[in-house]
Amino acid sequence: MDSPAFRLSHPVAILRSAGRYFWVLLIPILRGIPAALRGGGLLAWFRAVWTDFIIIGLLLLAAILRWSVRRYRLTERGIEIREGLFFRRRAFYPYRRMATLAVERPARYDLVGAAIVRGDTLAGGRKNFDWTLVLPKDEAAELIRRRTLALGVSPEKPDGQNAYRPGYLQLAALAFLLSNTMAAVLFSATFVSRLGDLIGRELEEQLVGRLTEWVTHLIRGIPPAAALLAVILLASNTLAFFSTLIRYRGFAAERDGRQLSVRGGILTRRSYRIDIREVNALEIRQSLLTRAAKLSTVFVSSAGFGKLQRDMTVLIPAAPPDELGRVMAVLAPEFLPTERQIRPTGIQRYLFPPFMILLALLALSTLSYRLFPDWFSLILWVGGMGAVPALWFLLLSIADFRSAGVARTEGAYTIRYGRGFHLKTVTIPMDRLTSVTLRQNILQRPDDLCDLLFEVRGEGWRRHCVKNLRRAEAAALLDSDAPIAPGGRDGSR
Repeated sequence: MDSPAFRLSHPVAILRSAGRYFWVLLIPILRGIPAALRGGGLLAWFRAVWTDFIIIGLLLLAAILRWSVRRYRLTERGIEIREGLFFRRRAFYPYRRMATLAVERPARYDLVGAAIVRGDTLAGGRKNFDWTLVLPKDEAAELIRRRTLALGVSPEKPDGQNAYRPGYLQLAALAFLLSNTMAAVLFSATFVSRLGDLIGRELEEQLVGRLTEWVTHLIRGIPPAAALLAVILLASNTLAFFSTLIRYRGFAAERDGRQLSVRGGILTRRSYRIDIREVNALEIRQSLLTRAAKLSTVFVSSAGFGKLQRDMTVLIPAAPPDELGRVMAVLAPEFLPTERQIRPTGIQRYLFPPFMILLALLALSTLSYRLFPDWFSLILWVGGMGAVPALWFLLLSIADFRSAGVARTEGAYTIRYGRGFHLKTVTIPMDRLTSVTLRQNILQRPDDLCDLLFEVRGEGWRRHCVKNLRRAEAAALLDSDAPIAPGGRDGSR
């Protein structure tokens, strides 16, 4: 039965709302310190900051007021939310239209029996969830139960019965991938540290004899500052690595009918229940390092999944080919990739950008040496280190050409292409596509080549492009009602 009346959310929502103004509490402390130090004691401190306490009280009162006018009730068909003091607003969100129902349980919320519950649909914005409530645990469980029933899934089935759980090494590989990759940070730290040494040495040799003592000390301080920056880079990336590892500790994914469930975390436990019919695309991603290690990471594009920076974003953290195909067949059989039916031709289109970057670096280094011959060591270091990511990009472009292509089945497209420093395999259901564009520029006309652009509805990853396909093959693929040549469905590239 429907809830008889609208209810207030958990009172901890007041503190959550007021928490964004927590920094204001520092103002009275800092402002009152001088008065207390001058010997006035606690009374002098209070006289100096009493107006600040009034402002803090008003902010807390505003948070209480917002909490008191925002109410909800659960019905058999959805959740209804009413809010507003002077301008009332009522919104109804059907369970069947929720793409993702996310539940977040920080450890401090567990102590008071509360949970943060969010819901999102394709109709909402790209940055925020359609609605967010702080609910008592029993109400959050009831909401999950009703939404699960609406998807035609039995809520009595215990979680974890057929769950996929990756190993520790797979989670470490995911943390490595998501924390900007340790290799890139080690490269940056080495570059910055050595650059500081070279700049300091060159400036000292060129200018110290002609500058004041203050500037001399400044120059000699450059290498330690650069070393400190390198340490900060390494420390921040290490922190990101371990925070990702903590966020995904205990990761599990499970499929039950239309519902795809993902959960994990230690300090903050998160769970996501995704309606598989609302998934816009599924992406298998590899870097050159993970490709060499034969590991792939699978991401899901669905409204509300991975929307916030602290959210979980993956369905399969890191898996070898045989495990990838087996797990995907259980979790998302609708999105199994198909072998390429058409592939690009003419590797020069893929190699042109990295070669141009390398030539530009060479030209810039040569010009810099001619203008500043005394700075040879610094120019050689900067140019050589700049060539490393360019060569990496060159290797990725070669791998992109060898793996890129498009396939079509009765219900979906499979697109393989490279973007940034990753190789992607994206499976898009036909009903999620907003447009497919065949594009041909003037340089492609002599060879009758083209690019295929796929526009996908939903949040993020909206455009995918496969370059340098034969136009006749691409047109035949788009115009056919059936696949050109049925490919394998084993998850291979």
